[in-house]
This record gives sequence, structure tokens and C-alpha cells, in this order.
Amino acid sequence: MSSAAQVAVAALLLIFCSLVAAQLPQRAPTASSKPRFVTQLNVSGCPLVVYDSGEHALEIEPIMCVTGAIEKQPLKLDLISQILYIRVPVLLWDTHMLAQAGLQLRNVSLKPVRFATVTNIGALATKSSVIGFEWSSNHSAGVLKIGINNTEAALMMMTRETSPTDALDQVQLTATILSNRKFRQVTLRPVARNRGFTELSLLSARYELETCSDIKFVLLMHHRNRQVRVFQRLDSRGAYYIEPLLWSVDKSTYGPVEYDYGRNMHYLKLDLVLQDEATLDAVRTQLAELSPRSVEFMRLWAVERSVSSLLSSRFEVGPLMVSADWKFAQLRLYCRSIKQCTNLKSNVMTKDPFAFWYHINWHPTSIVNSDCLFKSDSTVSSGKTESSTDAISCSRSASCAYLRSLARSGDLSFGKLKRLADGRWFFIIQQRVSAEESFRRTLASYIRGFGNENNFWIGLNRIASLTDGGATLRVEMKLWNGTEWYAEYSNFTVEGVGSMYRMTYREMLRDKSNAKHDAMQYHKGMQFSTINVDNDRD
Repeated sequence: MSSAAQVAVAALLLIFCSLVAAQLPQRAPTASSKPRFVTQLNVSGCPLVVYDSGEHALEIEPIMCVTGAIEKQPLKLDLISQILYIRVPVLLWDTHMLAQAGLQLRNVSLKPVRFATVTNIGALATKSSVIGFEWSSNHSAGVLKIGINNTEAALMMMTRETSPTDALDQVQLTATILSNRKFRQVTLRPVARNRGFTELSLLSARYELETCSDIKFVLLMHHRNRQVRVFQRLDSRGAYYIEPLLWSVDKSTYGPVEYDYGRNMHYLKLDLVLQDEATLDAVRTQLAELSPRSVEFMRLWAVERSVSSLLSSRFEVGPLMVSADWKFAQLRLYCRSIKQCTNLKSNVMTKDPFAFWYHINWHPTSIVNSDCLFKSDSTVSSGKTESSTDAISCSRSASCAYLRSLARSGDLSFGKLKRLADGRWFFIIQQRVSAEESFRRTLASYIRGFGNENNFWIGLNRIASLTDGGATLRVEMKLWNGTEWYAEYSNFTVEGVGSMYRMTYREMLRDKSNAKHDAMQYHKGMQFSTINVDNDRD
């Protein structure tokens, strides 16, 4: 059972404090036919993907970066196909960027770095027309010819109602690369300088990393009314890692509705935060007592998502794209009409964005220290919460009065009763409505209880007495926009000190809950842990 500091989202989650130390091992290239991914760099606004194929030097994929202004390219007519097109110069490699990449990689590998040997480049498109890619092997750049096969799209481009840069999102380039005396074909997507987002599914399909076997969950904290999950690398003393946030960006206004002439659909760009300096500082403060050697973010590598049928029946959700610096992600939401996009932006995204993000959940896989992959065991939501309450039920006011007197035995001056609309009474065992009271405390404090009338935890011994024989636990959350979520659990029990306050329950009561996910399932049957006592299940 976890500390009450974590009950703000899921009742009684665990806080782990592990102090296992070891040296970080050096990873050898995988035996797979895929080369090992090393990192992605941001050099001069272009993403550079670095990999290790087992040779004496690290290699960089062809950049495929559009460094010029596409908007200034005139429309031309292809005399063979009779299709209008634009010519887009695409940079493949650059000696200055290579030197900058070498400087950034000094702390990553002792190997030198070079651009990969490219023998052929072709082009294909998903929903737009590509006439071809012009390139010769002795040139550092090529020219992509993007066809505009839609009259409306051509007019919108000529009147500057839409940017031709968006056409790049529908183009895929195929490059044949010679690495370690073997040819392999990779699928790449051209990106505009300083606007580049990489499609995660394409990146993870080209490369491979081992699965981490030495990652341990240590802390679930709340920052800016969002969840933050922190892990420890057991084979490296004092190394802590924060899971990518996947937070929706708070905006009072969103950008304009845009038009994708490849798909012939209007869309909204929805931004997500993966890494945040303020969150990093907050985690460092929380971990200060453990004297961490390093605290850094994992990098998002792949993500599984679930989209509700209500959302998918009305909108098309595009693939998740990640920025070159790994700090942001972007999702496109395609609409059936410009009116549908406009209504969504004005009535939902700017007023009640959680009503939208509730329909999408993420299950991320992340890169730890450019070394191995960690797949999350938890579902991540992009919405945010505001406050929470946990309560134990009783059937009659008289029995609740008895429970209240029992819980108040000793010097505890708080403990509240709450009656629901259906007539049931609950005794509140934990409540957090603001950040004024710290819940980062020792085991002794959690046994004794602490807080004030607004933010409190009544104490483990009292909860063990209240749940002797089983009780119904109710967890309530109030979101920042006023939306309320709740979940109930039957036969909830906290054992005594002899079992280190082990928590268990029979099941989540779906008919008494509007939350969809059983957030307590992982912690069922576990003992209580705090910042100074670790009862984590190995």
C-alpha cells in the first residue's frame, strides 16, 4: 500500500526509496539485423538520427531536412503528368552539422561519427502525389517534387491560405544505406528546419534497443495538478529517470484550423509536453534527501494509444510526432469539415480541454539514458487533476458516528463525515485540496496521522481499525475544470503493523464508479512504503 501523498489520483499508491548501487554497464550492439539506436540530435534546427551498426564509427542517417522557405517556391506544371507541383530542396548531409554532432556525442560514445553511405533515394506518398526525387550520389542535397493533385489545394496555396510545408507530412522517402557491408532500406520523412517532428512509429521500426531489466519505480508525485512518475536505475548509483509527461498544453487560444491538401481534410494541431524544466526541478527537490547523482527525463520511443469510439467516430486521430529535441509531441486531429474543427476548438479545446483528452490514453515505451527501453506498466492521461478525497463507508449515521469517535481517539482533531445523494455515509480518511500541507513524510508520521481540516491523513493504525473485517473505499477526484471522477472498491482492508499495513480489496465496483481504469490493481496486496521505509515488492 502506498503513502497517502499518492492517493490524489489512485488511492494508496506506493512510494519506493531504493538505494541499490552498481556501475552502469556498457551495452554492445544487438545481434539483430536492425542497428542499435544511439540518439537523436537537434543540429541547426534539423533532427539527426545516430545509430551503431557495429562498425568502428557511429553513423548518421541522411538528414532529409528542408532548410529553405518552401512558401517561396512557385507552382510549376509537369508536362508529362499535367500535375502542378513545387520543387523542394532537401539537405542530405552537411560537414558543419557533422562537426556539431561530433561535439554533442563526446559524452555518449568514444567512437567517431560519420554520415551513412547512401546508394539510392526514392520517394513515395501516403495521400499526396509525389512526382519524384532528383538526386545524384555526389551531391549533398536533392530536390523533391511534390504534386498538388487537388484544385482547391492549389488555389489555397497560391492565396497563402495554407502552407506547402504541410505537404511534407504526407511524403515518405526511401533510402538504401550501406552499413557494415550490408544494404538496408529505411523509410524517412522530410522535415522543415525548426519545424521538424519525427513520427515515432517510423523511428522505432528502423532501430532496436534492449529492454531495461534494472528499472524500479520509486515515486509518484503531483506537479501542476499532473502525475509525474519517477524511476531509479538500479545498476547505477543515484540515477533517477522521469517518464515522459505527455501533458496537454494549457492554452487559452489554439492556432487556426489548417488544411491538409494531401488528405483533403481540415485539422487542428494539438501540442503535448514530454519534458519540462520546472517539473525536473520539482522532482530534484523531492529526491533531495536521497542525494541523487543525476535526475533526467526518459525519451519517448514508442506509444500505444487507446481512443474512445465516441471520438474516433467523429474525428480521425493522426500519428504522434515527437520534436527533434524530444521535449514536445504533436497530434493532429482531422475533421470532416472546417465547421467541425472550429466548433471543437471554440467549444471544447479552449473551454474544457479535459473533455477531449479524456477520450485518449497512452501506454508509452521510453529510452533510458540512450541505452535501453522501458515499457510503462501504467496508462497515462494527458488531462490534469485538482483535488482528491478518500473515504470509508458505513451504512447508517449511528455507525458512522462510532467510526468517527474511533478514528478520533488520541490527539487527532479532524476526521469528516460525508453523505452521498444515495443516502450512504462515508468517513473521510484522507483529503488533499491544496499544496499547503506536505505529504512527503516518514513512516512514523503516516502511522500517527497529520494535517489540518483541509489537507489530512488520519493515520495507519486508525485506518486498520476502521477496515477490520472489510469496508467500502471510495476515491474522489475533482479536476481543474470542475469535472469529478470517483471509484469505489469492495472489501477494502488495511492490515496492522505486523504485516506492515498491507492493503488489499476484492474488486473495483464498476457500477459505483465513473472512472474506467482500476488504478489500484498493481498495488493490491502490497505493504506500505514511505521515504524512509521501502517495502517495495521485488
